Amino acid sequence: MTSTPGDLDTWGDYGRACQIDGYAGALDAGDDQARVLADEPASTTYLPDQRLFVRWIYADSEADVIRLIPKAVETADWEDVGTWTTSGPAELFDSTLAGDEMEDEHRVAVDVAPGTYLLRTAHVEPEEGTALVLVQLVAQTLAA
Repeated sequence: MTSTPGDLDTWGDYGRACQIDGYAGALDAGDDQARVLADEPASTTYLPDQRLFVRWIYADSEADVIRLIPKAVETADWEDVGTWTTSGPAELFDSTLAGDEMEDEHRVAVDVAPGTYLLRTAHVEPEEGTALVLVQLVAQTLAA
């Protein structure tokens, strides 16, 4: 897509999300912030025990992605990309879906406590033929 920031400004929240540089960021959304997983479309899941988003860039199979997550986390060269402040649990969804298309199978629960989280990202190739983008939430301050 070739467009200028001015063009994206007329696209509302989607346009603002498209202006995120890198793999992740946050946008003000009312009294809260929306967390944006940017860069390119990719199948994504959330692992609540690690507060980790795993984005499948390429791999032979889902089984390979799952098998390689521990190695990917261990070898990741993390980059801090900002913070995300949230009032609590959120949902991950594809911004290309209209609100009336948001059925349960198009959403992933993101169970997090209210607070501020450091966003850190890494592009990892844990084996030849496999690439993942990891986005981890690291607790900074949690609301009482």
